Amino acid sequence: MELIRAGENTYYIDCYAKVGVYVKTDREVYLIDSGTNDAEGSEILHLLRQRGWTPKAVILTHGHADHSGGCAKIQEETGCSIYMTVEEKVYSEYPFLSPVYITGGYPPREMQNHFFLARKYHAKDIANAVLPKELQIIPLPGHNFHMIGVRTDDDVVFLADSIFSMKMLRRYHINFMFDVPEFIKTLDTIGKMQAKLFLPSHAEPTEDIRTLVRANKEKIDEIAKNIINFCETPITYDELIRKLFDEYERRLDMQQYYLVGFTVRSYLSWLKEKGSLHTMFEDNMLCWRSWHA
Repeated sequence: MELIRAGENTYYIDCYAKVGVYVKTDREVYLIDSGTNDAEGSEILHLLRQRGWTPKAVILTHGHADHSGGCAKIQEETGCSIYMTVEEKVYSEYPFLSPVYITGGYPPREMQNHFFLARKYHAKDIANAVLPKELQIIPLPGHNFHMIGVRTDDDVVFLADSIFSMKMLRRYHINFMFDVPEFIKTLDTIGKMQAKLFLPSHAEPTEDIRTLVRANKEKIDEIAKNIINFCETPITYDELIRKLFDEYERRLDMQQYYLVGFTVRSYLSWLKEKGSLHTMFEDNMLCWRSWHA
């Protein structure tokens, strides 16, 4: 891990899901997310202690374990507060709901690792938080229930998982999202933003986010068109997953089946609400079909 300066008072730790560090005083800092697990939480604390810094609070952008997995360790060692939106706070109280939510039932063992399942920690509703006036909370819905980002007073914007890198778009194609139309609205909002530096959690820092916004929107449109085309004849969910993985030349495993499958279900709900798809039951199987077929 490396601590990198992003502004006069703002740093980030370059790890799997970037962690923001806002320096309020010579000794007091505020973290934006917490790392993926106890080990990353310990490394984050080590980096802070080298500078003589102690976290006053962690602002969690959302409850997914790759962002919240270090919370328990950091809170145990420092007693810091942890703030997140009330919709996301359920993960702190019942972390097992994270893999349940993704799989839609009791999760198989492959979905119970630290990437999906954080340790329990105590979080408070960010609506009631007393935070430095230099930190502005930004709603970023779409990826999960009620994700947020943070803008600092030195004009650095932490975007969490509201946008995916070119590498992720080319490698995975179908990246995790809960509410597709809200994700698109968030991309539109981000595309109008101005900042000294944008810091997505899973993309390189950039001064101009608009190119990445366009690429994300184009990928969503491409996936939607593929789904509609694959539904020209009635198709089941699992058949659709197979066709999408074949289209993008990817191999299924347990984790990708559930992660991509979750997102495909979100696309199907969106496209049905738009009137692009409808459903039918054939031989007791739920099938999807495009209206223009």
